[in-house]
Amino acid sequence: MIKFWRDQNTLRMLLIGILILITYSFILVPLGIFDIPRLKARDIATRLRHALLPLPKNIKDMVIIEIDDESLRKIGKKWPWERRVFAGLLKELNNYQPRLIAFDLIFAGVSNAADDTLLARAIQDSPDVLLASFFDEKGEHILPDELFLEAGAESGFINKPQDKDFRVRSAWAILFSPQYEVKDYSLEIKTAARYLGIRRDKISFDGRHIMAKDVRIPVRRDGTTAINYSANFNDFTAVPIWKILQGEASPEAFRNKIVLVGTVTEAAHDVYLTPLGLMPGVGICANNILMLISGNFLKEIPGAISFIILACFVLLLALFSYSLPFFRSMLFGVLLMAGFLVLYLALFFHNYNVDYFGLVLLGVCIFIAAGIFKYLSLSLASASLKKLVITDISSGLYIYRYFRFKLQAEAAEAIKSNSNISLVIIGIDNFRKISEDYGVEQINLVLRTFGQMLKDSSPQSSLLARYGEDRLSLLLKRAHNEVLSLAVKLKEEIEELEFSGPAKQLKVTFSIGVASYPQARISSSRGLIRCAEAALSRAHNRNEVCIFDPQLDKVHLGIHEKEPAKAGGEFEYIASDYLEEMYRELNTTLKELRQSHKDMQTAFFEFIRSLIKALEAKDTYTAGHSDRVCKYSLMLAKGLGMSGEELELVSQAALLHDIGKIGMPEHILRKESRLSKEEFEVVKQHPVAGVRILEPIEFFQKYIPLMLHHHERYDGTGYPHGLTGDFIPAGAHIIAIAD
Repeated sequence: MIKFWRDQNTLRMLLIGILILITYSFILVPLGIFDIPRLKARDIATRLRHALLPLPKNIKDMVIIEIDDESLRKIGKKWPWERRVFAGLLKELNNYQPRLIAFDLIFAGVSNAADDTLLARAIQDSPDVLLASFFDEKGEHILPDELFLEAGAESGFINKPQDKDFRVRSAWAILFSPQYEVKDYSLEIKTAARYLGIRRDKISFDGRHIMAKDVRIPVRRDGTTAINYSANFNDFTAVPIWKILQGEASPEAFRNKIVLVGTVTEAAHDVYLTPLGLMPGVGICANNILMLISGNFLKEIPGAISFIILACFVLLLALFSYSLPFFRSMLFGVLLMAGFLVLYLALFFHNYNVDYFGLVLLGVCIFIAAGIFKYLSLSLASASLKKLVITDISSGLYIYRYFRFKLQAEAAEAIKSNSNISLVIIGIDNFRKISEDYGVEQINLVLRTFGQMLKDSSPQSSLLARYGEDRLSLLLKRAHNEVLSLAVKLKEEIEELEFSGPAKQLKVTFSIGVASYPQARISSSRGLIRCAEAALSRAHNRNEVCIFDPQLDKVHLGIHEKEPAKAGGEFEYIASDYLEEMYRELNTTLKELRQSHKDMQTAFFEFIRSLIKALEAKDTYTAGHSDRVCKYSLMLAKGLGMSGEELELVSQAALLHDIGKIGMPEHILRKESRLSKEEFEVVKQHPVAGVRILEPIEFFQKYIPLMLHHHERYDGTGYPHGLTGDFIPAGAHIIAIAD
């Protein structure tokens, strides 16, 4: 573990993980880019919790009176109903002694005066009635008729905002001024308070919570509270309104309970999307009230704690994703994510909202980032190693072998296009004497200093190399005159160099030979080298710059000469030869593996063909059948324009399609008359039997779907699984037709 922290790349990977986390938490989340997937992930957790946990005990204290389609038929009235119907409902409910009655209906606007009077009297005679109010699109508060409020009913608004995906996950809980002065509470808050015996004057608001005795309801800045959906609509006790109006309901179902009245009929258009699916408005109200009286409020984990949890996950995943091999890191990542998801689910089961989507997204991003970072690190390390392999340690220039490789390519291109190319070879005068007098360290200092001077003085496009023990080289794509000027400039700069020796100042002189194409009539890179070396020989130990002159420098230039394996003065590097040899060995091994794989495939199919021949000997009907099916399947597949790989797959699967019959009783295979029902059932098992024969061999896995389903039919009447339409693989369709 200690070496992890000493590894700079590991620390960089951890930093990348933190940057990804910060980008997600402080940029992407506030911008709302991932709002919908984050909400969808919470919906999945809500459905999972609903499936695993028992319903809250307080659900037994609630009854919903539903105005459904059946009630519309039984009552015989079109929706909306006259208010006298609800007056009759209240009168009947009073006999059942409910704790309180809340209407998820808005009794506002013009109505029949007599009906309003009847409803007002019914409200007055009822122990505790709450009516719904509503804020319209203009922000106007639509209250119940004043007559009903004067009769003793209390109202509360029922607005439910919808999220970006049009699902209802929260409810307006309180209406307040900018100074947090309370103006009104929701119907659900007032209903829960009445049920819990909390008076209106005992409810307060501190800007973050609605407080009533020991109850603290978390409220967002906009006055909404998250609805903790713990029950589907079908989980509540629901009684159709017609049963109460016609006296067929049981009084015990309502005694001392909260009674909610609302519509579930399609005619009312009061159905909404929720985390648990479609739910009528009264069901959403019921879930909200159930949350309030149970105390199961959805709470937000403080941002700092949530960030720390995600940071722990990100750092662990980043550390091990980078440090471990691919498959082990992937396994560790899956296990780590599963562990944190279990932690998140445990928190959610205890009513804490968590960001499941963020956990999964960060996990995927970190794993991908680790893979990319590994690749880049390997690429940089490879480039660094390559540079190290082709760089001379003493001078800091390229080695001779790499220089020759590049020179060959550049010279060939220049000769082909008849463009300028020049080679400058610089020799250190009296190299051996200097080496004997001053030692290797001083020679290395000279080479390193001169190598750096060459880099600084030469054009960026030039190629610099250690040409031999006492020589350096420079390759340029420049005209003859430009190269000559550069060579003279180099000589002048060299003359100014002085090195401190053990006893006195060391003055080093250099001789320079220059050869250029097309001035020198060469046909290969080797010819250019000979010309430059000839010019250098003329300048050797004279501290001069000599240009190749065919009159003075006698060089034989072959028209079709080949490059020798080694050249005079070449500095040998074992590492380069070793890499070349390793490459050749790897290439040979790869070819052998490919051939072995091909031979293994051939052996497999020869074995299977033997089985098919054995089957044909057993069943005269089958003789030649597999070959014919293979032939026609291939024709059909070609006609459909399938690729070469698909053609091979279909033809081989067609050849194998009846292999399962080898295990069938011989009397069934040879029977000439119609098969009995039992015998046909045996025959229908041959696709499955064929799969069992080939399933243990990994090579045949790709053929299994086509073999298994070659007796399926498009309309679902086939066997063994009765698949229909596009559920049947295309190759199986082809084999079925050919069969």
